[in-house]
Amino acid sequence: MRNENLKIYDYVMGQLRAKRVPQRTLARETGVPFSTLCKIAQGYTKEPSVHAIQRLADYFHAQDVI
Repeated sequence: MRNENLKIYDYVMGQLRAKRVPQRTLARETGVPFSTLCKIAQGYTKEPSVHAIQRLADYFHAQDVI
């Protein structure tokens, strides 16, 4: 995983833990499949797609701005 992707991944993982947004809500609002979110949150997916991580990062960033 490239360094930039690792930073985004760490940000998303931190937000997943800190915000405690229900994963079904997160899936619905980001378009990232629920099963993918579960695998990311549980650590089963060590290198999720850049597309999924970017959608999650955009979601959490937007929530921080509001």
